[in-house]
Amino acid sequence: MTNIPQRDTIAIIEIIASDDGKTYKRRPAYVLSTNGIMLQCFPITSKFETKSRKLQRACFSIMDWDYAGLHKPSWINTINVHSLSVDKVTTRHIGILSESDTIRFKEFLRLKK
Repeated sequence: MTNIPQRDTIAIIEIIASDDGKTYKRRPAYVLSTNGIMLQCFPITSKFETKSRKLQRACFSIMDWDYAGLHKPSWINTINVHSLSVDKVTTRHIGILSESDTIRFKEFLRLKK
């Protein structure tokens, strides 16, 4: 495991998907919280157009995606919070949302409730 990312940051998360420790998926994610044991995050996608209408409505558009450390236009998928054991993931911090995206994201989540 590498550094545990801080809340409200964007990190690349490698999720170990098998017991052999060799199979993993690497995904950017928006970190909601961590307590040193569990990490809660929303996945980030760049494939918005391929998602269902229901999923598209639950996706937040990151306007300043380059500022956030992402390589292409991206969306935070808020349909499900992923809870991951920190001993089953490795992480690498890549950025944070811009101030304007942070304000918009908080409003998006508030309206979603």
